Amino acid sequence: MKKIIFLLTVFILFFGSCKKKNEPGVQADESLLTGLSLSANIALSPAFSKQVYSYNAVVNYSISEITLTPAFISGASVKINGTAVTSGAPSHPIALIHGNNFITIEAISADGLKTKTTNLTILQTDFIGGTFQNTPLSLSGTMRLLAGSGGGYGSVDGIGTNARFYRPVEIVSDGINLYIADSGNHTIRKIVIATGEVSTLAGSPCEIGSADGIGTAASFNFPEDITTDGSYLFLSDLNNHTIRKIVIQTGEVTTLPVQGYFFTAITTDGTKLYVTESNNIQVIE
Repeated sequence: MKKIIFLLTVFILFFGSCKKKNEPGVQADESLLTGLSLSANIALSPAFSKQVYSYNAVVNYSISEITLTPAFISGASVKINGTAVTSGAPSHPIALIHGNNFITIEAISADGLKTKTTNLTILQTDFIGGTFQNTPLSLSGTMRLLAGSGGGYGSVDGIGTNARFYRPVEIVSDGINLYIADSGNHTIRKIVIATGEVSTLAGSPCEIGSADGIGTAASFNFPEDITTDGSYLFLSDLNNHTIRKIVIQTGEVTTLPVQGYFFTAITTDGTKLYVTESNNIQVIE
């Protein structure tokens, strides 16, 4: 009798658990939002992932509004700052102010039982690509090592002192990351300011060339200087005598259709590029 009761108990528990697993509705770990992009190729940090619910982005002061394009699972609904949006379509324009702008993306399952909220903070800054900010820097005068090693060189991605560079010549920031022209390696490197994590955004170590492409498919010949508008990087590719453009979000490299000789320094005011070339100062519109 005890054996029969035991078997019945196991049977009930087994099929009870199976039934629970197959109940209709959205599973607890299922993501509702499947994609998110910003207008003007503004980069999300970190890159979109179904498991991430907090993002940052930095824009130039000249960008006064943006739109968000979400993608979400069939049957779900999404509101951006309380306004309903369509999957795969841009949201209503969102006005930006100087400083931090907070955007809430609320996704609700078809049965209404599950809600996932994603937070996006967009920093509109006055300090992009060499332009001036209104607030002066306040420095203590101390210096610490963020990435790389004073005793060695090479091309190694990693965190802090585990990373290696070879003749990094120029650096620019979008407020979240640093971007480095690693001239001796013929690559463009990225450092997450908060963690010191170094990665290679474009190019392959010690591979010289002028190929356009994404990430390691692209090549450079002594990248000399670098600037940004918050969405793109622009750099002077010294020995190729070219100006290259990189989409920050994807690492896609293209060559601007301009001609010159030994482009060196480069900066932007948010609307145009200014480049030193031989004995001239050029403006690229």
